[in-house]
Amino acid sequence: MEMLLGASVIALLGGQYLLFNKIRQLFVNLDLQLAATIGKLLEELPFQGGEQQNPIQAMIIQALAGQMAPPAVEVIPPKDEKGRFR
Repeated sequence: MEMLLGASVIALLGGQYLLFNKIRQLFVNLDLQLAATIGKLLEELPFQGGEQQNPIQAMIIQALAGQMAPPAVEVIPPKDEKGRFR
């Protein structure tokens, strides 16, 4: 009797494991199919210029771009014989 009960519990746990594994695989497949479908829809949608840019974000981007730019090289014009700039 105890052996039958033990075998039943093991069979039940094994069945649950297989069931949960199958459900997990179905969700992974569903996720992949949804991602592919959404990607295809986004590629086919005609966007009309997209969303307008936020002026504060544009200002921050411009400031950051100015900080990352290499320093400008100052060009000194040549002098004439008297030491004056041309």
